[in-house]
Amino acid sequence: MSSYEQLKKLFHKGNINIEQEYSARFNSYATYRTDIYLKAISKGVFSKEENQLFLFNSKSLMKLNEQIIENSKKIQILQSKLPSIALEKFTNKLLINELQSTNEIESVTSTKKELGEAINNINNKVQYKRFLGLVKLYKKINREFKLEKLEDIRTIYDELLAGEIFEENNLDGELFRKNEVNIDSSGKIIHKGVSLEEKIKELLTQIINFINDTSMPDIYKYMVFHYVFEYIHPFYDGNGRVGRYLVCNYLAKKLDFMSAITFSYSINRNKSKYYKSFEDTSHPLNKGELTFFVENMLSFIVDGQNSILSYLEENISILKKLRKNIEENLTQEKEKNIFFLLAQSYLFSAKDNQITILEISEVLKYDRKTIVNYILN
Repeated sequence: MSSYEQLKKLFHKGNINIEQEYSARFNSYATYRTDIYLKAISKGVFSKEENQLFLFNSKSLMKLNEQIIENSKKIQILQSKLPSIALEKFTNKLLINELQSTNEIESVTSTKKELGEAINNINNKVQYKRFLGLVKLYKKINREFKLEKLEDIRTIYDELLAGEIFEENNLDGELFRKNEVNIDSSGKIIHKGVSLEEKIKELLTQIINFINDTSMPDIYKYMVFHYVFEYIHPFYDGNGRVGRYLVCNYLAKKLDFMSAITFSYSINRNKSKYYKSFEDTSHPLNKGELTFFVENMLSFIVDGQNSILSYLEENISILKKLRKNIEENLTQEKEKNIFFLLAQSYLFSAKDNQITILEISEVLKYDRKTIVNYILN
Protein backbone atom coordinates (compact mmCIF):
# COMPACT_ATOMS: atom_id res chain seq x y z
CA MET A 1 0.00 0.00 0.00
CA SER A 2 1.59 3.28 -1.12
CA SER A 3 -0.08 5.49 1.52
CA TYR A 4 -2.18 5.20 4.65
CA GLU A 5 -5.82 5.57 3.57
CA GLN A 6 -9.32 5.28 4.99
CA LEU A 7 -10.68 1.74 5.17
CA LYS A 8 -13.69 2.97 3.22
CA LYS A 9 -11.47 4.06 0.33
CA LEU A 10 -9.61 0.76 0.34
CA PHE A 11 -12.91 -1.12 0.31
CA HIS A 12 -14.05 0.71 -2.83
CA LYS A 13 -10.70 0.08 -4.51
CA GLY A 14 -11.33 -3.62 -3.92
CA ASN A 15 -7.68 -4.70 -3.96
CA ILE A 16 -7.18 -5.49 -0.25
CA ASN A 17 -8.73 -7.65 2.47
CA ILE A 18 -10.46 -5.02 4.61
CA GLU A 19 -10.95 -7.23 7.66
CA GLN A 20 -7.26 -8.09 7.73
CA GLU A 21 -6.27 -4.45 7.29
CA TYR A 22 -8.67 -3.38 10.04
CA SER A 23 -7.30 -6.05 12.38
CA ALA A 24 -3.73 -4.98 11.64
CA ARG A 25 -4.54 -1.35 12.42
CA PHE A 26 -6.67 -2.02 15.49
CA ASN A 27 -4.13 -4.40 17.03
CA SER A 28 -1.00 -2.44 16.10
CA TYR A 29 1.48 -1.43 18.81
CA ALA A 30 1.11 2.12 17.42
CA THR A 31 -2.65 2.19 18.01
CA TYR A 32 -4.49 3.91 20.85
CA ARG A 33 -7.82 2.29 21.73
CA THR A 34 -10.36 4.44 23.57
CA ASP A 35 -12.70 1.92 25.28
CA ILE A 36 -15.53 4.01 23.82
CA TYR A 37 -17.97 2.15 21.59
CA LEU A 38 -20.23 3.94 19.11
CA LYS A 39 -22.60 2.85 16.39
CA ALA A 40 -21.56 3.86 12.90
CA ILE A 41 -24.03 6.03 10.99
CA SER A 42 -24.56 6.66 7.27
CA LYS A 43 -27.19 8.96 5.79
CA GLY A 44 -28.95 9.24 9.12
CA VAL A 45 -29.18 5.48 9.70
CA PHE A 46 -27.33 3.80 12.58
CA SER A 47 -25.63 0.44 12.24
CA LYS A 48 -26.69 -2.33 14.61
CA GLU A 49 -23.13 -3.09 15.71
CA GLU A 50 -20.89 -0.83 17.77
CA ASN A 51 -17.24 -0.17 17.00
CA GLN A 52 -14.54 0.61 19.53
CA LEU A 53 -13.01 3.95 18.59
CA PHE A 54 -9.30 3.80 17.87
CA LEU A 55 -6.48 5.97 16.61
CA PHE A 56 -3.39 4.83 14.70
CA ASN A 57 -0.40 7.01 15.55
CA SER A 58 0.66 7.62 11.96
CA LYS A 59 3.72 9.55 10.79
CA SER A 60 1.45 12.39 9.67
CA LEU A 61 -0.13 12.68 13.12
CA MET A 62 3.20 12.69 14.90
CA LYS A 63 4.57 15.35 12.57
CA LEU A 64 1.49 17.57 12.97
CA ASN A 65 1.55 17.20 16.74
CA GLU A 66 5.21 18.23 16.85
CA GLN A 67 4.55 21.18 14.53
CA ILE A 68 1.72 22.42 16.74
CA ILE A 69 3.95 22.40 19.82
CA GLU A 70 6.77 24.18 17.95
CA ASN A 71 4.41 26.78 16.48
CA SER A 72 3.02 27.47 19.94
CA LYS A 73 6.53 28.18 21.24
CA LYS A 74 7.17 30.56 18.33
CA ILE A 75 3.89 32.39 19.00
CA GLN A 76 4.81 32.84 22.66
CA ILE A 77 8.19 34.33 21.68
CA LEU A 78 6.58 36.79 19.26
CA GLN A 79 3.83 37.57 21.74
CA SER A 80 6.45 38.56 24.31
CA LYS A 81 7.69 41.23 21.88
CA LEU A 82 4.31 42.99 21.73
CA PRO A 83 3.73 46.16 23.77
CA SER A 84 0.79 45.85 26.17
CA ILE A 85 -1.84 47.60 24.03
CA ALA A 86 -0.84 45.69 20.89
CA LEU A 87 -1.07 42.42 22.83
CA GLU A 88 -4.47 43.27 24.31
CA LYS A 89 -5.89 44.46 20.99
CA PHE A 90 -4.58 41.51 18.98
CA THR A 91 -5.85 39.02 21.57
CA ASN A 92 -9.28 40.66 21.39
CA LYS A 93 -9.12 40.57 17.59
CA LEU A 94 -8.49 36.82 17.66
CA LEU A 95 -11.24 36.39 20.23
CA ILE A 96 -13.73 38.32 18.09
CA ASN A 97 -12.83 36.16 15.08
CA GLU A 98 -13.25 33.04 17.22
CA LEU A 99 -16.64 34.05 18.59
CA GLN A 100 -17.87 35.14 15.18
CA SER A 101 -16.72 31.82 13.70
CA THR A 102 -18.27 29.62 16.38
CA ASN A 103 -21.56 31.43 15.72
CA GLU A 104 -21.27 31.24 11.92
CA ILE A 105 -20.67 27.48 11.95
CA GLU A 106 -24.13 27.08 13.52
CA SER A 107 -25.73 29.85 11.45
CA VAL A 108 -26.11 32.16 14.46
CA THR A 109 -26.26 35.78 13.31
CA SER A 110 -23.69 38.03 14.95
CA THR A 111 -21.40 40.84 13.84
CA LYS A 112 -17.81 41.52 14.80
CA LYS A 113 -18.90 44.96 15.95
CA GLU A 114 -21.40 43.68 18.51
CA LEU A 115 -18.96 41.01 19.71
CA GLY A 116 -16.34 43.74 20.15
CA GLU A 117 -18.85 45.79 22.13
CA ALA A 118 -19.59 42.79 24.34
CA ILE A 119 -15.85 42.37 25.02
CA ASN A 120 -15.34 46.07 25.76
CA ASN A 121 -18.34 46.26 28.09
CA ILE A 122 -17.83 42.99 29.96
CA ASN A 123 -16.97 44.72 33.25
CA ASN A 124 -19.44 47.60 33.01
CA LYS A 125 -22.32 47.88 35.46
CA VAL A 126 -24.70 48.34 32.52
CA GLN A 127 -23.66 45.31 30.57
CA TYR A 128 -24.03 44.53 26.90
CA LYS A 129 -26.50 41.65 27.05
CA ARG A 130 -26.19 39.71 23.80
CA PHE A 131 -23.37 37.14 23.69
CA LEU A 132 -22.32 38.17 27.20
CA GLY A 133 -22.17 34.55 28.39
CA LEU A 134 -20.10 33.58 25.35
CA VAL A 135 -17.61 36.41 25.89
CA LYS A 136 -17.35 35.89 29.65
CA LEU A 137 -16.54 32.19 29.34
CA TYR A 138 -13.97 32.66 26.58
CA LYS A 139 -12.32 35.38 28.66
CA LYS A 140 -12.00 32.84 31.49
CA ILE A 141 -10.21 30.18 29.43
CA ASN A 142 -7.26 28.98 31.51
CA ARG A 143 -4.89 26.10 32.19
CA GLU A 144 -6.75 25.02 35.34
CA PHE A 145 -9.89 23.96 33.45
CA LYS A 146 -11.07 20.40 34.04
CA LEU A 147 -14.31 18.53 33.46
CA GLU A 148 -15.11 16.27 36.39
CA LYS A 149 -18.83 15.53 36.29
CA LEU A 150 -21.86 15.75 34.00
CA GLU A 151 -23.14 18.85 35.78
CA ASP A 152 -20.01 20.72 34.64
CA ILE A 153 -21.11 20.35 31.01
CA ARG A 154 -24.64 21.53 31.78
CA THR A 155 -23.30 24.54 33.71
CA ILE A 156 -21.13 25.55 30.76
CA TYR A 157 -24.11 25.17 28.41
CA ASP A 158 -26.24 27.45 30.64
CA GLU A 159 -23.53 30.11 30.93
CA LEU A 160 -22.30 29.99 27.35
CA LEU A 161 -25.71 30.17 25.70
CA ALA A 162 -27.59 32.34 28.16
CA GLY A 163 -30.40 34.05 26.23
CA GLU A 164 -29.27 32.54 22.92
CA ILE A 165 -31.47 29.41 22.73
CA PHE A 166 -34.99 29.59 21.28
CA GLU A 167 -37.76 28.38 23.57
CA GLU A 168 -38.56 25.35 21.41
CA ASN A 169 -35.00 24.11 21.96
CA ASN A 170 -35.10 24.33 25.76
CA LEU A 171 -33.85 21.19 27.48
CA ASP A 172 -36.46 18.77 28.77
CA GLY A 173 -34.33 16.13 30.52
CA GLU A 174 -32.71 16.18 33.92
CA LEU A 175 -29.48 17.65 32.50
CA PHE A 176 -29.69 17.16 28.74
CA ARG A 177 -32.32 16.47 26.05
CA LYS A 178 -34.59 13.44 26.34
CA ASN A 179 -35.96 13.35 22.79
CA GLU A 180 -34.30 12.73 19.43
CA VAL A 181 -32.48 15.35 17.37
CA ASN A 182 -31.38 15.30 13.73
CA ILE A 183 -28.44 17.12 12.18
CA ASP A 184 -29.23 18.33 8.67
CA SER A 185 -27.07 19.55 5.81
CA SER A 186 -28.56 20.80 2.53
CA GLY A 187 -31.93 19.33 3.52
CA LYS A 188 -30.52 15.85 4.23
CA ILE A 189 -30.09 14.13 7.59
CA ILE A 190 -26.37 13.48 8.01
CA HIS A 191 -26.36 12.53 11.68
CA LYS A 192 -28.67 11.76 14.58
CA GLY A 193 -27.82 12.52 18.16
CA VAL A 194 -27.71 9.68 20.64
CA SER A 195 -31.21 8.71 21.79
CA LEU A 196 -32.39 8.69 25.42
CA GLU A 197 -30.88 10.84 28.14
CA GLU A 198 -29.51 7.85 30.07
CA LYS A 199 -27.39 6.85 27.06
CA ILE A 200 -26.26 10.49 26.65
CA LYS A 201 -25.17 10.52 30.30
CA GLU A 202 -23.38 7.20 29.93
CA LEU A 203 -21.35 8.32 26.91
CA LEU A 204 -20.59 11.77 28.34
CA THR A 205 -19.31 10.12 31.51
CA GLN A 206 -17.05 7.95 29.36
CA ILE A 207 -15.53 10.92 27.53
CA ILE A 208 -15.03 12.84 30.78
CA ASN A 209 -13.08 9.85 32.08
CA PHE A 210 -11.28 9.58 28.75
CA ILE A 211 -10.12 13.21 28.61
CA ASN A 212 -8.83 12.99 32.18
CA ASP A 213 -6.80 9.87 31.33
CA THR A 214 -3.11 10.22 30.39
CA SER A 215 -2.58 7.24 28.10
CA MET A 216 -2.97 9.18 24.81
CA PRO A 217 -1.07 12.35 23.74
CA ASP A 218 -3.06 15.34 24.93
CA ILE A 219 -3.78 17.09 21.63
CA TYR A 220 -4.92 13.81 20.03
CA LYS A 221 -7.15 13.26 23.03
CA TYR A 222 -8.80 16.67 22.73
CA MET A 223 -9.72 16.01 19.10
CA VAL A 224 -11.16 12.57 19.95
CA PHE A 225 -13.18 14.24 22.71
CA HIS A 226 -14.48 16.77 20.19
CA TYR A 227 -15.62 14.06 17.79
CA VAL A 228 -17.41 12.03 20.46
CA PHE A 229 -19.09 15.08 22.02
CA GLU A 230 -20.49 16.18 18.66
CA TYR A 231 -21.53 12.59 17.90
CA ILE A 232 -23.51 12.44 21.16
CA HIS A 233 -25.13 15.85 20.55
CA PRO A 234 -26.47 16.17 24.12
CA PHE A 235 -28.50 19.35 23.48
CA TYR A 236 -31.14 20.34 20.97
CA ASP A 237 -29.10 23.40 19.97
CA GLY A 238 -25.68 24.84 20.76
CA ASN A 239 -23.76 21.54 20.71
CA GLY A 240 -21.05 22.86 18.41
CA ARG A 241 -20.52 26.03 20.42
CA VAL A 242 -20.27 24.11 23.69
CA GLY A 243 -18.03 21.42 22.18
CA ARG A 244 -15.63 23.91 20.60
CA TYR A 245 -15.47 25.96 23.80
CA LEU A 246 -14.55 22.83 25.77
CA VAL A 247 -11.78 21.99 23.29
CA CYS A 248 -10.46 25.58 23.40
CA ASN A 249 -10.13 25.25 27.16
CA TYR A 250 -8.22 22.00 26.91
CA LEU A 251 -5.96 23.33 24.16
CA ALA A 252 -5.10 26.25 26.45
CA LYS A 253 -3.72 23.73 28.96
CA LYS A 254 -1.18 22.57 26.39
CA LEU A 255 -0.65 25.51 24.02
CA ASP A 256 -0.49 29.29 24.09
CA PHE A 257 -3.77 31.18 24.47
CA MET A 258 -3.74 32.47 20.88
CA SER A 259 -3.47 28.97 19.41
CA ALA A 260 -6.31 27.81 21.66
CA ILE A 261 -8.76 30.55 20.73
CA THR A 262 -8.39 30.14 16.97
CA PHE A 263 -9.95 26.64 17.06
CA SER A 264 -13.42 27.61 15.76
CA TYR A 265 -11.94 30.14 13.35
CA SER A 266 -9.78 27.42 11.79
CA ILE A 267 -12.73 25.02 11.51
CA ASN A 268 -14.90 27.73 9.96
CA ARG A 269 -12.26 28.35 7.27
CA ASN A 270 -12.34 24.63 6.48
CA LYS A 271 -16.01 23.96 7.16
CA SER A 272 -16.74 21.65 4.21
CA LYS A 273 -13.65 19.54 4.92
CA TYR A 274 -14.60 19.39 8.60
CA TYR A 275 -18.14 18.11 7.94
CA LYS A 276 -16.86 15.62 5.37
CA SER A 277 -14.27 14.36 7.85
CA PHE A 278 -16.91 13.93 10.56
CA GLU A 279 -19.22 12.10 8.15
CA ASP A 280 -16.43 9.80 6.92
CA THR A 281 -15.35 8.95 10.46
CA SER A 282 -18.89 7.90 11.35
CA HIS A 283 -19.23 5.67 8.26
CA PRO A 284 -19.65 1.90 8.91
CA LEU A 285 -16.80 0.95 6.55
CA ASN A 286 -14.28 2.95 8.60
CA LYS A 287 -15.03 0.83 11.69
CA GLY A 288 -14.49 3.52 14.31
CA GLU A 289 -11.08 4.74 13.11
CA LEU A 290 -10.40 8.32 14.20
CA THR A 291 -6.96 8.72 12.61
CA PHE A 292 -8.05 10.85 9.67
CA PHE A 293 -10.46 13.01 11.68
CA VAL A 294 -7.72 13.83 14.18
CA GLU A 295 -5.24 14.45 11.36
CA ASN A 296 -7.61 16.94 9.72
CA MET A 297 -8.27 18.69 13.00
CA LEU A 298 -4.56 19.02 13.73
CA SER A 299 -3.98 20.43 10.26
CA PHE A 300 -6.67 23.06 10.97
CA ILE A 301 -4.85 24.06 14.16
CA VAL A 302 -1.56 24.36 12.25
CA ASP A 303 -3.26 26.55 9.61
CA GLY A 304 -4.57 28.85 12.35
CA GLN A 305 -1.16 29.04 14.01
CA ASN A 306 0.55 29.82 10.71
CA SER A 307 -1.85 32.72 10.17
CA ILE A 308 -1.03 34.08 13.63
CA LEU A 309 2.71 33.71 13.07
CA SER A 310 2.57 35.42 9.68
CA TYR A 311 0.49 38.30 11.05
CA LEU A 312 2.70 38.82 14.10
CA GLU A 313 5.97 38.67 12.18
CA GLU A 314 4.80 41.18 9.58
CA ASN A 315 3.17 43.66 11.95
CA ILE A 316 5.84 43.56 14.65
CA SER A 317 8.31 44.55 11.93
CA ILE A 318 6.04 47.41 10.78
CA LEU A 319 5.52 48.56 14.37
CA LYS A 320 9.28 48.83 14.90
CA LYS A 321 9.56 51.06 11.83
CA LEU A 322 6.65 53.21 12.98
CA ARG A 323 8.16 53.58 16.43
CA LYS A 324 11.44 54.71 14.90
CA ASN A 325 9.61 57.26 12.72
CA ILE A 326 7.69 58.54 15.74
CA GLU A 327 10.90 58.97 17.74
CA GLU A 328 12.67 60.75 14.88
CA ASN A 329 9.86 63.04 13.73
CA LEU A 330 7.99 64.01 16.90
CA THR A 331 9.49 66.16 19.65
CA GLN A 332 7.00 66.06 22.54
CA GLU A 333 7.10 62.98 24.81
CA LYS A 334 3.32 62.99 25.30
CA GLU A 335 2.79 63.20 21.56
CA LYS A 336 5.16 60.27 20.99
CA ASN A 337 3.34 58.15 23.56
CA ILE A 338 -0.09 58.94 22.10
CA PHE A 339 0.91 58.17 18.52
CA PHE A 340 2.69 54.97 19.52
CA LEU A 341 -0.56 53.73 21.11
CA LEU A 342 -2.45 54.70 17.95
CA ALA A 343 0.10 52.80 15.85
CA GLN A 344 -0.34 49.69 18.01
CA SER A 345 -4.10 49.87 17.67
CA TYR A 346 -3.95 50.49 13.92
CA LEU A 347 -1.84 47.38 13.35
CA PHE A 348 -3.32 44.96 15.88
CA SER A 349 -6.95 45.91 16.53
CA ALA A 350 -10.05 44.51 14.90
CA LYS A 351 -11.62 47.00 12.50
CA ASP A 352 -14.46 47.89 14.89
CA ASN A 353 -12.37 47.72 18.06
CA GLN A 354 -9.80 50.50 17.63
CA ILE A 355 -8.41 52.22 20.71
CA THR A 356 -10.55 55.06 22.06
CA ILE A 357 -9.57 58.40 23.57
CA LEU A 358 -10.87 57.11 26.90
CA GLU A 359 -8.56 54.07 26.69
CA ILE A 360 -5.58 56.27 25.79
CA SER A 361 -6.40 58.47 28.78
CA GLU A 362 -6.58 55.45 31.10
CA VAL A 363 -3.27 54.02 29.86
CA LEU A 364 -1.21 57.24 29.74
CA LYS A 365 -3.03 59.20 32.47
CA TYR A 366 -3.42 62.21 30.16
CA ASP A 367 -6.60 64.28 30.15
CA ARG A 368 -8.94 64.09 27.16
CA LYS A 369 -8.20 67.66 26.01
CA THR A 370 -4.46 66.99 25.81
CA ILE A 371 -4.98 63.82 23.76
CA VAL A 372 -7.42 65.47 21.34
CA ASN A 373 -5.11 68.46 20.84
CA TYR A 374 -2.15 66.26 19.92
CA ILE A 375 -4.23 64.10 17.56
CA LEU A 376 -5.83 67.07 15.78
CA ASN A 377 -2.71 69.20 15.60
